[in-house]
Amino acid sequence: MKRIGIRLTTKSFLIYFSCVFLVLDIILSGIYVINLGKEKNRYEAECHTAAANLSARLSEKFSTIVSSANTVFTSRWFKHYRNAAGIYQSEFDALTRAEISLDLTTRLIGMDFAVDIQIITPAMDSIITRNGWFAMEKYDFFCNQLLIDAADPQNITATVNDTDTYAVLTLPDQNSRLDKTIICVLIDRTRFAAYITQLLPDTVSGCGVILDGQTLYDTGMGDGSLEYVAYCTPKLTVMLRFPPESDYMGTLRTFFWLELCIALLFGFLAAVVFTRLNARPVEKLLERYTAEDEGAKKAVSTVGAAAAYLGEYIEGVERSNRTLAKREGELRAGGERMQGLFDVMRRELLFAMLQNPDFDWNDVSVPCVIPWIHEDFSYVIALAEYKGRDVGESDPENEEKTFERICEGLTEDKIARYYLLYKIIAGECVMIFWLAEGEEARALTQIKKVLEEGVGYEYELMLSPEVCASAAGVASADAIQFPRDPSELRERYTELKRRLREQGRKYFDLPVTVQLQLIAKIQSNRPSEARTLLEDAQESTSPEAVMALLLRLGREYGVEVSTAARRFQHAFRAGDSDTLWNTVYSFASDICREIGAEKRRSMDESAALIKDAIDEGYTDCDMSIKYLAERFGLDGSMISRLFKGQYGVPFSDYLMELRMRRAAELLRGNAGVSATEIAGNVGYANYLSFKRAFMRYQGVTPNEYRRLWAAE
Repeated sequence: MKRIGIRLTTKSFLIYFSCVFLVLDIILSGIYVINLGKEKNRYEAECHTAAANLSARLSEKFSTIVSSANTVFTSRWFKHYRNAAGIYQSEFDALTRAEISLDLTTRLIGMDFAVDIQIITPAMDSIITRNGWFAMEKYDFFCNQLLIDAADPQNITATVNDTDTYAVLTLPDQNSRLDKTIICVLIDRTRFAAYITQLLPDTVSGCGVILDGQTLYDTGMGDGSLEYVAYCTPKLTVMLRFPPESDYMGTLRTFFWLELCIALLFGFLAAVVFTRLNARPVEKLLERYTAEDEGAKKAVSTVGAAAAYLGEYIEGVERSNRTLAKREGELRAGGERMQGLFDVMRRELLFAMLQNPDFDWNDVSVPCVIPWIHEDFSYVIALAEYKGRDVGESDPENEEKTFERICEGLTEDKIARYYLLYKIIAGECVMIFWLAEGEEARALTQIKKVLEEGVGYEYELMLSPEVCASAAGVASADAIQFPRDPSELRERYTELKRRLREQGRKYFDLPVTVQLQLIAKIQSNRPSEARTLLEDAQESTSPEAVMALLLRLGREYGVEVSTAARRFQHAFRAGDSDTLWNTVYSFASDICREIGAEKRRSMDESAALIKDAIDEGYTDCDMSIKYLAERFGLDGSMISRLFKGQYGVPFSDYLMELRMRRAAELLRGNAGVSATEIAGNVGYANYLSFKRAFMRYQGVTPNEYRRLWAAE
């Protein structure tokens, strides 16, 4: 009995100690987690601020470099240099070229780590640097800093030869030219490393800078745990890594362990006190049973034996329960596997019954899977097909659950004795109902009603045999021939599927004339006429057929169709015919609007390209509608209409105005150049044509205009 008392006392002490220490540990851990979170947030905020400041400084510096370099494209000398007619080439003598190189050197003063600005124009076989002007072939000999790929004039690329020393920032020409120019800012990695080292805060353990896919700076990125990534500009990414916050929380952790030790000591003392208080009744009981007489010792022996027997009995019951629970789990798992196998067998068997013309109905497996198959019951076949295949997919999971619920409801209400449900493919289900004797006609009517209400507008439904109504409107059993022979299942299913397909084609195939008219009206951006056409065809077609055509048309023209398809699917599942047609009308208008906008954008872009070509090449004698038609691959009359529609002036008038303005400038500013030479300079093959055009524009001959200007 003393051993029992000792065990009870020990258990009580451990329970009290665990409870007290657990409560204190939860409280202290909660306080520690709160303080830890505050300290972590403070540290992360400091790191985030440091990262934001560095990103802002680098973004400002690179924006300044980009802005300074991009001003080259808008400078006066660059516009003269890239003039397609080449009328300003005489301006670029050796002195001017030296001044331009000096200008590039001046721009580099504010770029701490940039060592050169190089302007690359493959079409003019020219590379301009701070050290001079070079042809493409001689550049590799004198500089050889960049590897230039100019195979595509519209997409010039440049990469550095020495990736350990330099990095390159490439700026494309934003002007719409056929032959592009790029500006390359050459960055010295050593200078950049010295520059960014001055900006990095002391808390940073690693930093990485990526410029347009090139690693510009990388140090210590494998250390630390806190990482911040900032996209300063579209071409510049900065990554910073800081030491883990645990390095700064040692004091907080020390205080937490000290508090746990105090809690451990307090829990021990409290457990001793509570155990002593709880042990007093047990001690009195032990004193009672530890008397010196033989009867007490016998009692102690009897109590110990009873306690041992009870402990063994409880352990035996627990072992039996564990064994039974394990066996029950194995039986349940085996039953689930057998049920799954049985379902698969039933589906395979039903598939063979409906598809295999040589199916053996006398096979022993048939009544094992479908016990009632040979009991001479009448049966009904129902086939449901999803209407909206052309405008979206059905929901397979909900679809099967819906039909399963309908079939179970029919059997529970005694309308059908048995049923089989088979899902052929997504959106198509076949159901077979076996009916009670003498209730066939009523059951057939009820099955059709329940199925139509259950599947709603989404599915096309057909039954075999069909519901036949008498003069009173009630189905007559005499008028319906219910099949009983299971060997007729395949034939009836095939016929039912054929009828359902024919019915669907009649209703869901859009007439060819309607398709052609609708496409023509949409392509010509006439939404009101398209709506009128659809309203007239509403009685003879379905919104699903029209929506399928509109979806195909929208995808061909790159129109976003997902939103309209989802809206139509929602209305389709709700069975709301008015909403379906309104969705169709709205989507047709959207397609018209998108096609019209795309045509306008295309015309605007084409007109702009034509105007740029005229502005650059008006001094060419070959500039004409025919020349533009060959260059852009368009019809000449279309170019004339397009240009006049966009700018309000005919092509010939615009071309003559450009040439006459330029001729007037040359006549006023070049007294030593003859009128015949000026005629050739502004695009006229002979002086007589130039003279007639000038008189028509200015009212005087070129020589008279020059004399009048000199007299003024």
